[in-house]
Amino acid sequence: MGWLHCLSKLWRSTMSCFLPQHQGLTFEKLSQDVQECSYEDVQVLWSILHNPPHISPQRSKGLRKPWQN
Repeated sequence: MGWLHCLSKLWRSTMSCFLPQHQGLTFEKLSQDVQECSYEDVQVLWSILHNPPHISPQRSKGLRKPWQN
């Protein structure tokens, strides 16, 4: 997997030559774009990502690792 990291680094350095320096997508811009979107499924997915449901930290006894007794 080391070659993949090198390829990724090469791709980022190559693309940085062609892209404007301050093109980064901010959270505020993303939030605004999602709110302006008319698709309901996008709104639902955004609400799930923005407000994840609370999951209790209780573990089931059936989820133990096989090497733990």
